[in-house]
Amino acid sequence: MMRRFIGVVTVLALALATAAGAQAADSVATRGAALVLKVEKFETTRQKVSELTLGSGGEVRQAQSHVAEKGRRHGTVQLSVPAQKLEPLLTQLRGLGIPSGERTTTLEHWAESEELARRAERSKGHQVRLNGLLGSGRKLRGSDVLYVEERLVRAENDEDMLRLQREKLLRATALSKVTVVLFEPPALPKPNLTHPRRDLVLSWVPTVLTWIFWLAIAGAIGGVVRWWRRQQRA
Repeated sequence: MMRRFIGVVTVLALALATAAGAQAADSVATRGAALVLKVEKFETTRQKVSELTLGSGGEVRQAQSHVAEKGRRHGTVQLSVPAQKLEPLLTQLRGLGIPSGERTTTLEHWAESEELARRAERSKGHQVRLNGLLGSGRKLRGSDVLYVEERLVRAENDEDMLRLQREKLLRATALSKVTVVLFEPPALPKPNLTHPRRDLVLSWVPTVLTWIFWLAIAGAIGGVVRWWRRQQRA
């Protein structure tokens, strides 16, 4: 009779665990994102990223920056935010600069979560059977009692460890990790406002003016010489 009662309790416990696991199956996933932004001022934008993260209930985990050639700065900001705030935060971050790359990831942990739950329930059922054995009134040797008690303690420890692992996994799915890469682009080259044909014509202007000057001098000298000769003939 006692064994039948223990068996019924075990079956009910496993059924309840399976139902609870089925209800949470759709939400056991971790999401993350990586965003690359081209910004005008690195430091100002990085401060804005921190403000938006804190305003979304998240936290900045790590931030680093480097100075490139000509004083341009670039770096990354790693942050975590509640999963339900991921999309609104990404929308705000995109508005801080010009997006030049984006990637989102989704990792499903349903199978892992269900396996941990099943193992914990099996350990719980094992404890029920061991407790039933100790309380059955059967005459057991001292060594048998010690063995059963040792197995019972081990089963309890296994159950606690498995449930802690599952709780840790579920807590991890409540947060989304985001990496934001910021960089200042190089200055745009100044537009070429010159016109090749006009420049070619203008380059010949000094030469033409020089030739006109010397031709005028030569003409004046020639006129003086011709006047002098006419005076001599007269």
